[in-house]
Amino acid sequence: MTSFIDSRGITISSVKIPKNDIKRLRTNGLTARIAKDITLTSGKQITSTLKPNPYNGGKGQWTIDIKATAVGKTTLKAKAGAKEATLDIEVFAKKIIQLPEKNTEQGLLARLFIAESVNPSSPRYKEVDASTSMLWMRQVIENRKSDNKPSRFAISTNTNVTYKDVITARNQFHGFEGYPSLIESISNNLSLIMTIANNYNHPERETYSNFVTAALNAAKANALAKFTDPTSNGLYGWRTKGSSEPGGDFVKHGNLAGQTFYTLK
Repeated sequence: MTSFIDSRGITISSVKIPKNDIKRLRTNGLTARIAKDITLTSGKQITSTLKPNPYNGGKGQWTIDIKATAVGKTTLKAKAGAKEATLDIEVFAKKIIQLPEKNTEQGLLARLFIAESVNPSSPRYKEVDASTSMLWMRQVIENRKSDNKPSRFAISTNTNVTYKDVITARNQFHGFEGYPSLIESISNNLSLIMTIANNYNHPERETYSNFVTAALNAAKANALAKFTDPTSNGLYGWRTKGSSEPGGDFVKHGNLAGQTFYTLK
């Protein structure tokens, strides 16, 4: 079978490339004596350059560098004699994802949800569960913010409680007590996640981008407009699954996305 393969040696039939980026691929099964025996054709969305020597001798693997030049779709064909490899290509404009400014409510909430959630680096990560878990976290914050006994959540004020009052309360959310300053491990983790989410050469970029987008959605002002608290008494806390129980008035509700969520008695 004549085909294109990626850098991992996996056969591919289509690929997406951001405009102005270059992607290196190889052919598989396209035997040719010299590079001039191979003809490359495509639309104006890309330019393709065939390396002068085969990747692995005469075994049919030739390296091709593709540069994305215009947004749109095209098909790259590499032909040698009667054999032809085809690849559908979509060129798209890059979208850089960013967190809101630290001094905004959405910026605070989004950073908390990213820091507290199981992220794509974990084998336990599931995109749907992570998105739902972030909404559960948002519900916890909202319930604490509107509770008539804020002191039981170590909140220092009894009136006009803000998101910052809830999240920076003593011993409630690890690393956020001094916000907008964050402890180094959380700051580094956020930086790494955002770097991968915007690195179009990283194989997990889209997964990380979706993860960050879920946090941004959970941080929006209307995030809970179509959400129903899954408990009768309300969600009021969470801890990493397997951690010690919080005690007091907290009662376990259930586990989700690596977290154990709690309601109140």
